Amino acid sequence: MQKITVAKILYWLSNAEYVGTANDQFISMGGGPNELVMKTKCGKTLTIVDAIGSVSVKVPNGGMIASVSISDQVTVVYQNKTMRLKAPDLKKWIGSDMNKLIEDTLKDR
Repeated sequence: MQKITVAKILYWLSNAEYVGTANDQFISMGGGPNELVMKTKCGKTLTIVDAIGSVSVKVPNGGMIASVSISDQVTVVYQNKTMRLKAPDLKKWIGSDMNKLIEDTLKDR
C-alpha cells in the first residue's frame, strides 16, 4: 500500500505545473495532519503542504491578515527551495485521503 501511495505522489509531482515561489506561505498549526515529509535514501527531505496564502482585510480600526487555501496548489520544500505547484489531485489527497490513511493506520494498531 505504501509503495502505491508513494508512486501516486511522485506521479502527481512529476506532472505538476510550476507556479512560482511560496514567499507568502502561511504556516497552519493544528487541526490534523497538514504536512507530508518524505526522506530519500540519500537523506534529503521533501516536504509537501497545502498551499496557504494571505489575504488582507480592512476592518474599521485598521487591517487584518487572514490565511486562505489556494485552489489546486501545494507548497513543496526540497533542498532549501520552496515552490508552489499546481497539482489538483495531490492537493485533494493531502486534504482528505492522507488524513483518512493516517486515521485508518492508527486504528489498526
